[in-house]
Amino acid sequence: MDFLKKHGEKLLFIVLLALLGGSVALVLGNSGLGESAPKPMKKTTPVEVDVSRLDALLAKITVEPPSIEVGMGDFTAGHRVYCRNPEDRTLIPYGTEICPYCDFEQGEGPIDSDGDGIYDEDEIAYGMDPNDPNDVFEDHDGDGFPSGYEVKNDFLPNDPESRPALADFMRLKEMSRSVLTMELRGVSQLTDEISSLQMRWLYPGEQQWQRDIVRTGSTFGRRKEFTAVNFVESRRWDEVQERNVDESYATIRFEDNEIKLMRSGTGRRGNFEKSSATLQLIFGPEWEQVVTIGSSFELDKKTYKVVDIQNEAVVIQQADSDTELTLRKATQEELDELRPPEPEVQDEMMAPEGFPFPGGFPGDQIP
Repeated sequence: MDFLKKHGEKLLFIVLLALLGGSVALVLGNSGLGESAPKPMKKTTPVEVDVSRLDALLAKITVEPPSIEVGMGDFTAGHRVYCRNPEDRTLIPYGTEICPYCDFEQGEGPIDSDGDGIYDEDEIAYGMDPNDPNDVFEDHDGDGFPSGYEVKNDFLPNDPESRPALADFMRLKEMSRSVLTMELRGVSQLTDEISSLQMRWLYPGEQQWQRDIVRTGSTFGRRKEFTAVNFVESRRWDEVQERNVDESYATIRFEDNEIKLMRSGTGRRGNFEKSSATLQLIFGPEWEQVVTIGSSFELDKKTYKVVDIQNEAVVIQQADSDTELTLRKATQEELDELRPPEPEVQDEMMAPEGFPFPGGFPGDQIP
């Protein structure tokens, strides 16, 4: 008993291990996996070899070893540039005088690595990337003009004070005309100099008439924008009709305009017409300005006054100058000429890795 108590766990483990081994052997025996796989029978077929042809082929290889015509320069890493032929633009070795593909003479000159129209040395001086063909579309100095346009027109793309005159790109965007109708409904004479006017008026775009009784010399309206200047009593004898004709009228002022409203007849009603226009810059920084006749505005540290608003144009005049400038809507040709082209999308299938896709200016080079 002492033996079982001392070694019982070991005996139980040995029994379980033996049972497990027996089960595995039984399974293998039933499935046939325990048996050796039969060896496949070898089948031999006689092969006839034409020794004479084999000897001739070996002799030819020995005398004329096979070769493949490959231009190894095309696979060798090295300095490459684009051919200066605008119709070719093939990558050729740096320093090549004549293109081996199109026979175009390369010449000498500054290098434009990314083909964006700005030489490398200038791009470095301006803080641009000589290997990025799309940075000409960016505004590096924040003055509203793309760097490529500034360089092309002899301005500095890294100096916000160096830019074209904004007035050169000022055009008429749209015009609007509003009509305010005023009517004199009645008059009461208070004194020899003061009259009481019964007025009504219709603001632009509204359907409801506004009414008020005002004295001459006073202001009225929502914002006191109208002035009843005076009332003039006037009658005359019409010899044809043989009767007195009432030509009395009231003078009403709105901003810089005045109208006369008759006490009787169709002349009792009059209109204040107000024209306004929206000016804009079609190129450069975003800018819009709503103007009316006689108003002033500033652009590019210069003051302009609106002289007139016509049917299709706005006439302005720079302060301290007699020269007038007529602004009309931009033509489609102007917009197309100023609209910058879209940045080119790099195509990895058409350009070697590490090289930018060819640009659009003749004579450009890339390293």
